[in-house]
Amino acid sequence: MELNLKQMITENRNKNTMNIDLLDTLEMVKVINDEDKKVALAVEKELENIAKAIDKISYAFLNGGRLIYI
Repeated sequence: MELNLKQMITENRNKNTMNIDLLDTLEMVKVINDEDKKVALAVEKELENIAKAIDKISYAFLNGGRLIYI
């Protein structure tokens, strides 16, 4: 199986942090904090799917299964 990392959003450069190395420390942590805030909103949109995954994983554990993630 071959992966094309250029097609994965998580492997792209973040346009909002392209010049983070040029910022002073306070501005740098503000940029990081602003980007971190987006995580909670993204998770919120997927709560139903996350709950379904937890239920399936729990069922697997209770039946001798295991979870392997990378």
